[in-house]
Amino acid sequence: MEELISKLTDLVLIITGFELITLIVVLIFLKQGRTITKNLLIMFLATKAIILTRWFLFKFDFLTYERFFLFWLYSGTLFFWLAPAAYLYIKALCFRDWKIKVRTFFHLIPLVLIIIYSSFTAMVCQFGWMVNDLTIWMFANNYSKVFWTANFIQILGYIIAGIITVNKYRRRIKQSYSSVKKINMNWFTGLIAVLILHWIFVVTRAVFSVFNLTNPLFLNFMDLFSITIFLVFATILVFKGLYQSKIFSGIDESMKYQENKIPSENFDDYVDKITSFMKHAKPYLEPTLTIDKFAKMIHVSPWIVSRVINESLQQNFFNFVNSYRIEEVKKMLMDEVNSDRTILEIMYECGFNSKSSFNSVFKKQTGLTPSQYRVQIVRSKTA
Repeated sequence: MEELISKLTDLVLIITGFELITLIVVLIFLKQGRTITKNLLIMFLATKAIILTRWFLFKFDFLTYERFFLFWLYSGTLFFWLAPAAYLYIKALCFRDWKIKVRTFFHLIPLVLIIIYSSFTAMVCQFGWMVNDLTIWMFANNYSKVFWTANFIQILGYIIAGIITVNKYRRRIKQSYSSVKKINMNWFTGLIAVLILHWIFVVTRAVFSVFNLTNPLFLNFMDLFSITIFLVFATILVFKGLYQSKIFSGIDESMKYQENKIPSENFDDYVDKITSFMKHAKPYLEPTLTIDKFAKMIHVSPWIVSRVINESLQQNFFNFVNSYRIEEVKKMLMDEVNSDRTILEIMYECGFNSKSSFNSVFKKQTGLTPSQYRVQIVRSKTA
């Protein structure tokens, strides 16, 4: 059994390695998408590829720990770049105005610290520098424990940061878009779950190995599961990420209002202009209506539209537009001409392009499902 699991692990390791190399080559020659987003993804995949190659070389004795101790030591520090690279990729994918700034380099601090710690370990273990009971205890005996504990804390922090980033993105898109079916990044929530599962296996395997708490069969199982899960993770990340960047270039991380304020006497004029245009021109019937498109239609800056809707109407753009769509749906449901039409047909005609989003918005605004609302109309007419 142990031999079978070991061979399966080796096979999955080789497959994952080849897939990573293939994906990296494809991304290098691919011209679609933002350069910075693509480069961050390449960096993440390349880092993981190096780590897997390191594992492969030492696992099959192409390299030995005795002769290549420094390579083993320093290449292992790349574990501390995986989480930051994945996080920065997601930031760049979600927000088109994200750029590399001075504070971006703060993400390198854990990597730099572990390199320094590893350097002291190398000087003690490899070169016999300052060898005493304290340095042996700090840098030789407990290196793996410190390494994996720190890595676990870092990964946990970046997983939380990733969840916060995606939630922030979801709030922002509702300020600028009336339909979020193709750009809601729901796939990334599942991806985070896969990543968490992967790291649970990685860290569990490391902890059990470092503290000698298990047998080789268990460790092989952990290896097999962690590599297989990462194979799934990398595949989803690349193809969903490419699809996302193909259909959508991201949003601005913050809706920046101009420093000059809207004069209070003009505020009501803007409210009237926006609501009147919505009522008579019915731009909400366009499924892909965005705040930029709407602003052009009424010849007003997008930031003014956003500010008026947020501050005066107490809504975001998503809820504002969909409130008109729901009213249009209600009118059509009440009209006997549409009695033979399905709710789905009416939904699409009124500007919705997602059934789940429509049902959610309708229930929130009316307190009833579309079907319940239609039944209520029929009962009121026959009463």
